[in-house]
Amino acid sequence: MNIPAQNSSSQKPCGKFRRTGASFLACLTFLVFLLPCTFLTGCRRTLSSPITEQAFSLDTIISISAYETLAGDYSGQKTKAAVKEVISDCEAYEDIFSMQKEGSALWNLNAGLTDKVPWQLADCLQTALDYSSMSGGAFAVSIGAVSRLWDFTSDNPAVPDEADIQAALAFVDDSKISVSPKDASDPEADRTVTMPAGYVLDLGAVAKGYIADRLHEDLLEKGIRRAVINLGGNVLVFGGKSGGTESGGEITGAEDYTIGIRKPFASSDTYLATVRAADLSIVSSGNYERQFTDADGNFYYHILDPATGYPCQSGLSQVTILTASSADADALSTVCFCLGQEAGLALVESLPDTEAVFVTTDGEITKSSGASALVTLTQ
Repeated sequence: MNIPAQNSSSQKPCGKFRRTGASFLACLTFLVFLLPCTFLTGCRRTLSSPITEQAFSLDTIISISAYETLAGDYSGQKTKAAVKEVISDCEAYEDIFSMQKEGSALWNLNAGLTDKVPWQLADCLQTALDYSSMSGGAFAVSIGAVSRLWDFTSDNPAVPDEADIQAALAFVDDSKISVSPKDASDPEADRTVTMPAGYVLDLGAVAKGYIADRLHEDLLEKGIRRAVINLGGNVLVFGGKSGGTESGGEITGAEDYTIGIRKPFASSDTYLATVRAADLSIVSSGNYERQFTDADGNFYYHILDPATGYPCQSGLSQVTILTASSADADALSTVCFCLGQEAGLALVESLPDTEAVFVTTDGEITKSSGASALVTLTQ
């Protein structure tokens, strides 16, 4: 089964959870066939055709596919119910992370109605701020004041007024944002965010990855050890499709999943490369999903430069990050896109257990030093 992993991780112009990948296999209706299975410890069954639940949430079509039943669940109904319960949690996450949904935790923070936020929002924001610092300013979570001026989903998208962009840039400076430390005695307590009045935070470049990591934890807590999480193309796989050895609650040596990385500007089922892995997050950022060309032939897309308020001019068309944490992969794909190939590749090479594939606007493909062990180019 090829699972497309194309996700335009970005500083969102529309502020919600729009990502690339809504047209991928996550959009297909999966039929469940309980085919002959391999019996494992605890009377689980690995499934040739997964038990899949889908929903429209986070402003895209999302899916979770379990490749193994819960212990003793011969019909698969308990497994199906568990997957459905986890995927329904995305509604609650939208109430936390949506930039546009009035009354969400992020909306209330941006509106200046409160400085107290749920622990999930605080954790996600701190991750974004860490990557902002790592990028040297090439990426900024405070881009929201600018990104909300752009509307790449409009039937008639237009470049914002130059004066409005310049005015909004006065509210872009991540060094002025801080998150109170986590309380070790109560790690799920609300925390405080400090930022100047008028600042607008946009977590579009990391929120879906953070949510994927939380869904992964939820599935494991329910006893689901093999699954694919696809949040509109932001893909996290774990446990392997079948086989392997379980030790200490972890499965090793299992059969890999195959994930497709979409080719920039091609149809949704045309792959640049495939990734084979049993436990991995795969996230891409690119300039080919939410974009438009004006009457003068100027090309604009949704990944914005915090220094100019206009699309990043890094010479890249796509960056795909492969690493364990989906939040890390999400943030890094945008950071590396903004940095450009040379600086982005250097950053990836400095990080443990992290690989990347870069595609320039000319179609040149460059892989990090360890990526070939995971990635096979299809062209």
